[in-house]
Amino acid sequence: MDLGIFLSILSFVLVIPLGVATNVLTPKVLNWYSNYSISTREKRVNFLKSELEENRKLLQNTNKLLALGIISILRILVLTTLSGLIVYLLSIFQGFMRDSYINNIIVFMSSSLLNYSIAILATRDMRTFRRIYKFEEYEEKVQKDIVNLENTISKTV
Repeated sequence: MDLGIFLSILSFVLVIPLGVATNVLTPKVLNWYSNYSISTREKRVNFLKSELEENRKLLQNTNKLLALGIISILRILVLTTLSGLIVYLLSIFQGFMRDSYINNIIVFMSSSLLNYSIAILATRDMRTFRRIYKFEEYEEKVQKDIVNLENTISKTV
């Protein structure tokens, strides 16, 4: 099997589990890391409070939430189209290049970077929509995290 095909299949198989693991572990790692410095804890508490307030505003303003959804869809469509266009254009130039191996690497890397950015944007937006959809659960969890972090701040001071 060609190395390029193997790497393509491997990256395709690993992208979903790694993306899920990243989304699940990031808040836990940030809260754990915040235990080592008072300023980091305070920044984390302020971030959680501002994020909670932003999501509360989105919940109350359905027009803004709808606009966010439309912008998210359009952004993903544009980036997907751009990814396909780059792959198409670079495959056309393959005939003009001496070494098609280098062209294949360029096509793979550019397409992978665009697809990665699409995945990052989509997961970020889906996380926001999930928080709005289950706002009570999200609010309870964030409030609990804020209280825990504030308690550790008060214990160290």
